[in-house]
Amino acid sequence: MTKLVFITAALAALWACESPHDRSDRTGLPPRAANTNQGAEAPRTLSANTEGGLIEDAVAEARQDAARFDQRRVQHVTRMERQVAFAEVQETMLRGLADVLTLTDTGRSDVDTKLDTLAGKLDQASLAVDQLDEATDRDYTAAEQTARQALDGVDSARAQAWRALGDARRPEATATGSNAPGSNEQPPILPST
Repeated sequence: MTKLVFITAALAALWACESPHDRSDRTGLPPRAANTNQGAEAPRTLSANTEGGLIEDAVAEARQDAARFDQRRVQHVTRMERQVAFAEVQETMLRGLADVLTLTDTGRSDVDTKLDTLAGKLDQASLAVDQLDEATDRDYTAAEQTARQALDGVDSARAQAWRALGDARRPEATATGSNAPGSNEQPPILPST
């Protein structure tokens, strides 16, 4: 029971933690205010009607779009990393519960198989999120699709592991009554004195 309390506390602590990216985003101006003020305060050297002025405006807008994309990208990757970390905590919790509960050999085998599958899916998802973080702007969409599919696989494997743990049959040794193993056996006879 203490393992369950420890695992639950660790899960709550993980869920409440913030990434350094979240803290740094709140230290300055909100992104929209920073982006809208930046363009208004920049002095214009060329007229907006000239070709050079139009190019300058397009370059400034492209830079702002790139900065917004990078910010959203960091937030998106951080969210996915948290999903993987949350699933890893649940996998640890499931393994702890499987160790504590009394299961039949068949039930334990099924639970262990599902947990091994979950561990493999977690490894794939962690790798996919790392690749998403390192992807170029051109490859980002494909990497994001791969990471989403990997996280969907983690969710599916986690649900199957929980179901297997819930469905695992307890050994009949815990049963009472005439169906209990050894109920037809007589207790050993003590020698008379």
